[in-house]
Amino acid sequence: MRAMRRRKVRRQRMIVAAVFALLVLLISVLAVRAYQSAQDRKRAEAVRSALAVCFEETVNTAEFNQVISEASKECDYLIAYIHWGPEDEEQYADYQTEEGKEFLASGADIVVGGHPHVLEGIEYTDDGPIVYSMGDFWFNDETKYTGLLNLKIDADGLDEMSFTPCQQRDYTTQYLEGKEEQREMFDFLEGLSPNISIDDNGVITKVQE
Repeated sequence: MRAMRRRKVRRQRMIVAAVFALLVLLISVLAVRAYQSAQDRKRAEAVRSALAVCFEETVNTAEFNQVISEASKECDYLIAYIHWGPEDEEQYADYQTEEGKEFLASGADIVVGGHPHVLEGIEYTDDGPIVYSMGDFWFNDETKYTGLLNLKIDADGLDEMSFTPCQQRDYTTQYLEGKEEQREMFDFLEGLSPNISIDDNGVITKVQE
């Protein structure tokens, strides 16, 4: 039974990953076709390439950095959402830290990751925060912590970052209403993170060294 359940979960993950890959490919193709001039088409190809390699664990980040640098000049606040990290590992990999710092240095204001299917830690760096993995908000019948990342942005940038605590179980995602449950979840996320504190309202702040 346990082996059958593992195979079922593996198939579910493969289906979701395939659908996500198709969506990314469709969006990137449409984005490329939307550009008319030769210069814009060249920039669109760079975006498509960057999207394609985000499924690899370790990549040449030059295209990412170029796209992020160009995008940062066109917006007031740039969120780099990255598909990375080993599956089912709560400890983020060293390369995630290295690449996250690169993306922040290139112009991203915050880096938010996905793919591991579990929550990973949050780290404040000199150039901004890295949220290594948001986990699964709703994916299967496994019981695990999840939630919503809330960013309050004003004219000066990120004013406040907070987390809405939830739990996935039995194919549903439930908001954790009890204060004790919330505190346990916040303590769990703090334990995965090198330098953050989360108060009882879910507000995330940097721990001063």
